[in-house]
Amino acid sequence: MATLPRLALVLALAFACALLPSAASSHAQLRRLATDDTAACTAAAASSPFASYLTAIPEAGGLRTCAAANVNDLVTALSAPGSKCQLTTLISLFTSASDPDVAAFMEFLNALFAGLSTSSASASTSGAAAAAPTAASVLASWSTNATKTQGFCNAMNSKVGPCAEALIPALLGILRKGPKCCGALAQYADVLTLITPAGKSAEQALFDLINGLHRTMCTVAGDDTLCGQGLLHYLASVASTSGAKSLLTALVFDGGLPLYVLPDTGTCAALDATSIPSRLVSGASIPYFASSCCAAGLAALLEAVDRSLARLTGNTVPETLNLIAARQAAAKATQFQAFYSAIPKCAFKQSCSGPAFVLPSSFGTAPAESRAGLAAKTAQPKGVACTRVDVCDADKVCSSVCQPGSARIAPWAARALAFQRNQSYDKSLCYTQLPGTHNSATTLARGYGNRDQLFNKLLNASNPNSFMRTNNHFLSLEDQLRIGARFLEIDVHYFGGALHSGHCSRVSFSLIDDASAALVAGLTSLLAGGDSAAATSSAVTVEWDASLFGCLPSLSGIRAEEQRLQRDSLAEVAAWLTRNPRELVVLYSEVGTEVAKFAKLPALLQLYTEAFGDLLFTPADLKAKGGSWDEFTLSELIGDGKRVILVTTPTANELMFQLTKLCAGWADIPGGAKAAGATSLWGQKYNKGSLVRAYQSALRYATLSENDLKGGGAVAAANASASDPTDVAPATLPTFVNAGVNFLAPDGLDGAAMEAMVWSWAPKEPSAGDTAAEVSAADGRWYGVADKAAIKNVACVGASDRAAWKVVAQGAACPSGFVAGAPHLAIENAALVAALRATGASATAQLALDLSTFPAISAADEKEFESASAASPSAGGSSGSSTPLPGSAASSSGAAVGALWLSALLSLWFSVDRV
Repeated sequence: MATLPRLALVLALAFACALLPSAASSHAQLRRLATDDTAACTAAAASSPFASYLTAIPEAGGLRTCAAANVNDLVTALSAPGSKCQLTTLISLFTSASDPDVAAFMEFLNALFAGLSTSSASASTSGAAAAAPTAASVLASWSTNATKTQGFCNAMNSKVGPCAEALIPALLGILRKGPKCCGALAQYADVLTLITPAGKSAEQALFDLINGLHRTMCTVAGDDTLCGQGLLHYLASVASTSGAKSLLTALVFDGGLPLYVLPDTGTCAALDATSIPSRLVSGASIPYFASSCCAAGLAALLEAVDRSLARLTGNTVPETLNLIAARQAAAKATQFQAFYSAIPKCAFKQSCSGPAFVLPSSFGTAPAESRAGLAAKTAQPKGVACTRVDVCDADKVCSSVCQPGSARIAPWAARALAFQRNQSYDKSLCYTQLPGTHNSATTLARGYGNRDQLFNKLLNASNPNSFMRTNNHFLSLEDQLRIGARFLEIDVHYFGGALHSGHCSRVSFSLIDDASAALVAGLTSLLAGGDSAAATSSAVTVEWDASLFGCLPSLSGIRAEEQRLQRDSLAEVAAWLTRNPRELVVLYSEVGTEVAKFAKLPALLQLYTEAFGDLLFTPADLKAKGGSWDEFTLSELIGDGKRVILVTTPTANELMFQLTKLCAGWADIPGGAKAAGATSLWGQKYNKGSLVRAYQSALRYATLSENDLKGGGAVAAANASASDPTDVAPATLPTFVNAGVNFLAPDGLDGAAMEAMVWSWAPKEPSAGDTAAEVSAADGRWYGVADKAAIKNVACVGASDRAAWKVVAQGAACPSGFVAGAPHLAIENAALVAALRATGASATAQLALDLSTFPAISAADEKEFESASAASPSAGGSSGSSTPLPGSAASSSGAAVGALWLSALLSLWFSVDRV
């Protein structure tokens, strides 16, 4: 019997693993994020007295090494007085291969989450997805076999439910303490906060979901029939038309969607009948089954999902359905509507009794709010003075932001950047260098990320790497332009019946694709009033697909319907251009695939035409100029009144150039492997006619960055070095600037980032009275000098090669083929400084600049700005914008972001991979 406790421990931990996500990519990312000493933890696991038993535990998310280091704590927690999960129960759950109840439970669970750990691509090219039972196969066998349903319920009542009650709190309690060798697993404890409804504990949120499923399947109707049996019979009858591949999809959409069209009156009678009078279509009835009192179980499950979804996205399920169907402006009586509160009041024809065992309905306490934690996780723009105003959403969640049009940066930096910009304008597009921003429109100034504060005040205050940031910027588009950005990215997506500025995601889980297809099919049928002929024709169209996750439902800290209209974003840029007639903007728009899919491209192009009109420089204009960007400068375009260059992906159109086909090519850094022998920044060619953009997403979802979720962070980190940074932030921007990156597009653009992009003048230089300028070998910056005679050297540039520089003594002539000059671009300045340093570390050289018309800035102006910028930030915690990524290994990298709510909401509870 000495082996019994050891075996029980293995089984307990295996059960714990079943509560964790199983997607291989997520596990790999969490292993990378962990701050544990991997070698030491691995050695500890190998030397553990339980080592031979621990090998039976998957290493998913570092579970095995975590278990080895914390065996005693876990056993103690499971052995606590009152625990309803006995060791023998665990043993029977995982060792009784011949137990039909356990077999039924596992079969059901695998079918429930079929496709969760399979990417869309792999599912279409391999047989992995087919290995697990599908919804259709389970429904076909279970709908006529009550024994299996009863077996599932037996396992839930006697084994799974009691062990979940003991194990979930124990596991979360251990992980919250940050135990050694559990860095990867501990990430999940904070992620769970994102889907925990307000006022509940994370344990209770999980209990509610498990109870909802348990009650749906195992409530007993008056004639001793399990409610799940009637539901499965109905789902089997519609499976052939719905196409649901996972049982979860069938339950939620085939079984749940019709309930959201229940009428305001006669709700109870409708559930006792075999059809539901539709609130959407007058006179229509939706075929259903006589669920009667059994509807209460499914309602509990759907309500639990609704509360988690609303917490994460800001929209309830009915609100989301109305937006997907573009019915948010319809009369309330004809919209999708919640039904949860009506069902408990019904006096049904049948009476029901609950399952033999249910999890507690009030467990634990909600996490305490931390004002200090909120303040620490809330970012404020640095080096910016502005007028503060509040931006609030429909739920009265408010953030303090810079009023659009009020932001300004240090006068010396604004002057230096204007000087550099004018030099860049005198280059062609393919050789220019301009500051910019990434995902420019997702800004707190317009409400994106406003809801982040709801999570930041609850997330682990002692973990600086756990915070919510769902906006890319603090400043408005206008203010980004005001402080110097000239490359903007305003992505556009079509949802809710309109074109919006937003940040959606690329979903890669088969389960998400399946759920999306089933949702669209279900909504189409409901909007057609249950008329199958109308549903399959073009008479009813639901203009939404899986690519819109992240926008609808929203993962941008803003309610989906409050995301800005693309028309308004473009108008903001156009208005600024009208006020600044000597400026130009390169505007990149990633056009969502749904725009073309739903034939909205003509309407989109009309928006750009209305906003910019004759300011647009189009592909036809380029052809008229000979077809080469090198034939003209940006200054010449400005002189011609062509001050907007539209760039897009995935394909060009009559107004927009295709991003990847601009100039001699396009590359985004950081990321990717460098070619063998390459020494340049991230292996790219600079100032050679191709374009390079530097950006890195700063979005974060508790302990996971956006790049962690989609895998880009791991690629960048694997290839990073001291000379190839992965962050694009004030500390690293000079590296990208001096290398010659064309478009510098950091997230969180502010005064600090703009100052980091100054490669020419030193702070507060030149001063009034200076008549000459010199460049210093010490720091590569430029300084004003009262008398040029004090400068010992002169800078000379190649007459035909501005990358070639020589330094001669003051009064001497430049060598043949060289002329006195000054750098026009940062890459030229870097070449000059290298030549200067060869003559001495403290050497200086005169630059050929005329300072007679250079604008002077008084000390009083600088002092006024410093005072204003110091007073500008609001009190900590008033904003929903999260802190910038700290300089740690875990945060140096930035999914299916849109898949986060489902993968977190669902995969945290159960895994499709079973022992």
